[in-house]
Amino acid sequence: MADFRNVPAEQKKEVGMKLNELKNKAQERIASLKEAFETQDNSAAEMDLTRTAYPIELGTRHPLSIVKNEIIDIFHRLGFSIADGPEIEDDLHVFTAMNFAEDHPARDMQDTFSSKPI
Repeated sequence: MADFRNVPAEQKKEVGMKLNELKNKAQERIASLKEAFETQDNSAAEMDLTRTAYPIELGTRHPLSIVKNEIIDIFHRLGFSIADGPEIEDDLHVFTAMNFAEDHPARDMQDTFSSKPI
């Protein structure tokens, strides 16, 4: 429609009629679609307007995590299992629960070896 002013004068009547015809058809189509939409029963199809239209991708796994998980899967298939626990044990679990005496040399911080005197 904006380029209509650039049409030569002898063709303006013919082009103008076709443009008006096209515009009228488009307006009729829009009006019929609006009417069909307004008469449509939307009560049965309750939509959650707060839901996103697409799944949210939060990111990807780090390559080292992917490799670690693949290694874990391999060991699981070989019959191994993963045990997780503290890296440093406390005095109760290392000595007391194993009935080491309070004066046992292994409990000394600086002396972890014991030997009989000569």
